Amino acid sequence: MKLRSLLSLSLLSIGCSFPLRALEFRLVSWEGKISNLKYSNGSTQVPVEADESALSPVYHLKNSGPLVLYKEVQTEGKIVREPVATLPIPENFKKAIILLAYADATRKTYTGSWINDAPDIRPPQTVTYRNFS
Repeated sequence: MKLRSLLSLSLLSIGCSFPLRALEFRLVSWEGKISNLKYSNGSTQVPVEADESALSPVYHLKNSGPLVLYKEVQTEGKIVREPVATLPIPENFKKAIILLAYADATRKTYTGSWINDAPDIRPPQTVTYRNFS
């Protein structure tokens, strides 16, 4: 019994020693309001929205893969996930703002530009200006 407890405790401590890559992000839209999008954070589906006039609430992502935004659509009586954007996470980002824009004229898929929003990236009392033209 003691050996099992000791083994469980050691496995738990080893699992906790590997850092999970956690990311906080907010969304903003290049043009108009974008809604009905979701992403998976572990086993949880998280609905997201982006507006052109304000930043979204803060969202969290725990996995290390790309951020995949999708819509749920009904096909042949089944609800399926239709990916609309796959956004690889830049290295060492912990806080970000993602600028979402339509990828083409069909307005069915999106592209995203990552902006590092970590406090240690920009000095206090400063403004960062980005020209996307």
